[in-house]
Amino acid sequence: MYIALSDIALIILFLLAAAVGVYLILVLSQAFKTLCRIRGILSAQDSAIQQSLAQLPGLLANLNALTLSLKQSADMANNTLDSWQTEVAGTVDDLRDGLETITLYSKAIGEIIKALFSK
Repeated sequence: MYIALSDIALIILFLLAAAVGVYLILVLSQAFKTLCRIRGILSAQDSAIQQSLAQLPGLLANLNALTLSLKQSADMANNTLDSWQTEVAGTVDDLRDGLETITLYSKAIGEIIKALFSK
């Protein structure tokens, strides 16, 4: 009584198929238990979930109003900074003109004093 290699291969394949089948059954059992736990949690929190979903449109409306308000505030700040920059540039130009005028007058006064005291 001899065992052929094909018989050994068939036995090995059968044992592998049985092991994979048992493993799949265990994995599916754990997945089913996990899904049952998730269903229990969702059932326990159903009223809170429904309340949260009911408040969602109001929350989105408030969020839209907030973004519009933020945009308006940013636009106002931008306009303020632009006008401030223009005013600062104007003040600097006026100051430069004033300093040039003072420099011109001081040179003229210096020339006049030099002319008066040089004789």
